Amino acid sequence: MVVPPQELGLIRCLRSTGSTNGERVGLAAGHKGVPIEWIDVDPNDRAPVEELSGQSLVPVLVAGDEVLADSPRILDWLEERFPEPSLLPPDPARAAEVTIFADWFNRV
Repeated sequence: MVVPPQELGLIRCLRSTGSTNGERVGLAAGHKGVPIEWIDVDPNDRAPVEELSGQSLVPVLVAGDEVLADSPRILDWLEERFPEPSLLPPDPARAAEVTIFADWFNRV
């Protein structure tokens, strides 16, 4: 069930300094004007991340009862709940190119 943005309350995101995936989420949230409370995690102590998400990678987004790890999943979540402005070009072919490139980039 998708909760409307106005009912989400405070959105938090755990990150580590220098994490490119955290930067990716931050840039997307900034582009969309989505306020996020950033929680910096010591890269040498991932216990808070593991307790919250069951894994050790950042970023981890928390909104209401939802906990999401993995920046592509977080970007999809942001796009679904805050569709404007879009992260993708309006042309479907260009949007597909961006999606394919981002998927490749995430795997490399």
